[in-house]
Amino acid sequence: MVTTEEKALAISTIQRHKFSKAEYYKMAEMGFFKGQRVEFIDGEVILMSSQETGHAIAVGLVADKLQTIFAEGLVIRIQQPLDLGENYEPEPVVVVGQRRDYSNAHPKTAVLVVEVALS
Repeated sequence: MVTTEEKALAISTIQRHKFSKAEYYKMAEMGFFKGQRVEFIDGEVILMSSQETGHAIAVGLVADKLQTIFAEGLVIRIQQPLDLGENYEPEPVVVVGQRRDYSNAHPKTAVLVVEVALS
């Protein structure tokens, strides 16, 4: 049986690697994530759990409500990144403009960032 001290020691010896945004995109281009849902937060690639039915419904309901609340000229970007610099790309967000305004790059500012979680 593993003791609490042994667990703490094992956790304390885990080393994390901070990736650059260029490295993150290169890994995605190379198929490293193999269709897995990931987010790039604080230089780390975070593996997201698969969307259960309840989560998918909640995301859809939030998107529907945001669409009714926000006026023309704002875009609801569900599960699409927001470029907050070298180490962050959270999602989903509400941004200013039209969808095609972001055909060459992810938006860098947002009116609202929403995180949906069932826990």
